[in-house]
Amino acid sequence: MLLQALNILQGFDLERMGLHSTEYVHTVAEALKLALSDRDAYYGDPAFAKVPAAGLLTRAYGDQRRALIDPTRADNSVRLGNPWKFEPGATRGDAGTSTNGSHVRQAGRQPSAASVPPIDGPPTPSPDTTNINVADARGNLFSASPSSGWFVGGVFIAGDTGVPLGNRMQAFVLNEDGHPNLVQGGKRPRTTLTPTIVLRDGKPFLALSSPGGDTQDQQALQVFLNIAVFGMRPQQAIEAPRFNSLHHEWSFGRHGFGDKEGRAGVLQIEDRMPPGVVEALRLLGHRVEILGPFSMDTGTNLAGVDPTYGTLVGAADVRRERFVVGW
Repeated sequence: MLLQALNILQGFDLERMGLHSTEYVHTVAEALKLALSDRDAYYGDPAFAKVPAAGLLTRAYGDQRRALIDPTRADNSVRLGNPWKFEPGATRGDAGTSTNGSHVRQAGRQPSAASVPPIDGPPTPSPDTTNINVADARGNLFSASPSSGWFVGGVFIAGDTGVPLGNRMQAFVLNEDGHPNLVQGGKRPRTTLTPTIVLRDGKPFLALSSPGGDTQDQQALQVFLNIAVFGMRPQQAIEAPRFNSLHHEWSFGRHGFGDKEGRAGVLQIEDRMPPGVVEALRLLGHRVEILGPFSMDTGTNLAGVDPTYGTLVGAADVRRERFVVGW
């Protein structure tokens, strides 16, 4: 999903827009919504389901999805693309396989007109995913997002092995025949975990990741753009204000759209955004939900190699209990 969003965004001059301008936040949020729609419809274990993985990441499909972004308004419908015709070997007019009607209807519920109240203070802490990113003196990078050994109420330990039985099976869908993420014996569920390695000119550059369920790709994207497009130092990039779209199917529990009924189209924004941006986004049609300072459900950290001097760098989020250590 992170790669899909980048593929869509590469056709925009984000630097010209300016970091955290109304145009920038709107454009990135709309790209994320398009990528999330495809995620909900097409992602699954490729060992068991036909997934248009190549088509989803082609430049041509990114061009097609990018054309759907209207700079003058937010689109809070669910817009599935057709990546099948961009798969290698696809013929003209090839429609491929899509999700069934029940899935599309579930995702297509429209947001209510009710206003979204602000949320004061940090979100409720949750003992779930953690993350670790490492860079060593030889330039090797490592990124991991250990999860599900204790997520949502705890799990059992397998005898005296010390191995926790994870509970990511809740990410499967149960009642949507033909869906690539339908539960099946031996199948791996779709995951939100997004450990990420970034190369620059083919050389090791960054390892980054974050906890936060469905926020993970969204937060990694923003930190990456802060560095790659706006030239921020790593710690500055992590501490910058963030936003997060709820316009997707929740990956856990009942898989409701927008996490909770009536929250489709919601865009969460930390209150440190520049003055006027929140109101301007609302005028574009975003259902903005204000979070307190450093209150986004994320905990990004990163390690990397400075491309100019070859020195090692690290940065850690103040939003959760994250830290950097060097030796």
